[in-house]
Amino acid sequence: MKICRISGDKSVETIHVDYPAEVFCDACSELMEIDNRENPICSFLAYDPALGDCCSNCGKSTEEEKREQGL
Repeated sequence: MKICRISGDKSVETIHVDYPAEVFCDACSELMEIDNRENPICSFLAYDPALGDCCSNCGKSTEEEKREQGL
């Protein structure tokens, strides 16, 4: 899992507004990085379970991701 800062509506943003942080599984974050036209990711942060344990895009849990990776 990765915590990603997500860009929002550029018309209402100011430099004083923080981008929201979302949880994404590794697969979803990699797909978003590849597609530069639709990439909402501004930056990556260290994973923090307090922000959730399910991908905001596909709903995969940290446990499901660990099983897929053989951990």
